Amino acid sequence: MERRECETRYELAAAILPSRLRRIAMELPETDKRRAEEFRLRAGHCLSVLLPEGERSLEAIVTTEELETLCDIAAEFSRYASIETLRQGFLPVRGGFRVGLCGSAVVKDGEVTNLKQISSAVIRISREQKGIAQAVAPRLFRDGRFVSTLLLSPPGGGKTTLLRDLVRQLSQGEGVPPQRITLIDEREEIAVMYRGQPQMDVGPRTDVLSGCPKALAIPMALRAMNPQIIAVDEITVREDLRAISQAAGCGVALLATIHAANVEELQAKPLYQELMAGVPSGGADPNRSGGAAVRRGESAVIKLVGSLCVLFAGGSVWWLQHQEQRRRRQVLAELAAALDYMETAIRLNRTPLLPLFRQAARGRCHEVSQLFERGAAALAAGRSPETVWCQTVSCLPVSETDKRALSELVKALQGDETSACKGILLARKELQNSLSQLEKQRPEEEKRTAALCFSAAALLVILLI
Repeated sequence: MERRECETRYELAAAILPSRLRRIAMELPETDKRRAEEFRLRAGHCLSVLLPEGERSLEAIVTTEELETLCDIAAEFSRYASIETLRQGFLPVRGGFRVGLCGSAVVKDGEVTNLKQISSAVIRISREQKGIAQAVAPRLFRDGRFVSTLLLSPPGGGKTTLLRDLVRQLSQGEGVPPQRITLIDEREEIAVMYRGQPQMDVGPRTDVLSGCPKALAIPMALRAMNPQIIAVDEITVREDLRAISQAAGCGVALLATIHAANVEELQAKPLYQELMAGVPSGGADPNRSGGAAVRRGESAVIKLVGSLCVLFAGGSVWWLQHQEQRRRRQVLAELAAALDYMETAIRLNRTPLLPLFRQAARGRCHEVSQLFERGAAALAAGRSPETVWCQTVSCLPVSETDKRALSELVKALQGDETSACKGILLARKELQNSLSQLEKQRPEEEKRTAALCFSAAALLVILLI
């Protein structure tokens, strides 16, 4: 099972590559797939795979165009939306991968604002090692409280892998009391967030703040999240130490990693001498006071049967409006999930359009299932699905912009793999933007609808009384 999981991680990483390079990468023997650590791409040189014994060149010269395509795939064909991480030299990718990039830096006012003319890239094949912290986690508690802990190792020694599994076990409570953890993932290597979800298992009680400097993130976590433990990746600058000292002074335990071969090397560095002297061990303060519970109650007595009927009618109108908004959000979410599945199936398995439509229809709500089933029926009859697809799309409870995006998608799906994936990404992005807008407007819309319905009902009740 573990071997197959390693192979799958390799295949998912290979799916990020442009199609020609992907085919070459998939020809690697299965034993090497399980051991592969990175893909290395350099313009004008062979694609290579990093194995424990070193880099192995594959028979494929990487072109500059393929490097640009790789960047587009990792950025989901929207580099502008990914500019904050791109200017730091990497792009996070769904599945827990990170694409490191080199090229020509665009510098303004002493800061890198963009990266262009990509010349080389590395795809790190990240793998979880669940269970490696099993023997370590219970030893980090004293009198039932977590003790602030530093993880030391030289580069490549497994600090991040151990930290990730420690966070998972502490969060789940495997053999230890479960802990509330705020994970500061500045380099986006531990949880690897993608669209708000960690791609790595960091436990159910873990809150992740990614892409934010530790000096800013730690005070944010203290103010907002009430953690018992704050976990951070590599401590490198003095500003991190000040934030850590602030957390320790609030009774919050720290779990952090540092580049050092041993304790002697750690103590020899002036920056870490201050850390060793200034951060006390200990867990969360058990005496932290909680907010007082406030209870409110309202009562209303309606004496007339007619008034009750009016209020019921107002509530019914509000409920119908609420259900309609909920239906729109469900359709958008399931359409985005179906497109997500289709992209994965195309990249990994090159699934033809007919079985792709049939598989995408399974387990969806009525409107979404009907869309893909009608498209599949047209294909099975030897016809183009475009006409029936656009007719079905026009009946969906979504905006005109979303309908146009879906209508354009069916054309892209009938092209080659690259155009199909690009069309899926663009359509999915449009749907997810619409869903985000609906979720953002949801509280205000519900308040407005409730105010209109119940205000009208209350006015009628007053008139009746």
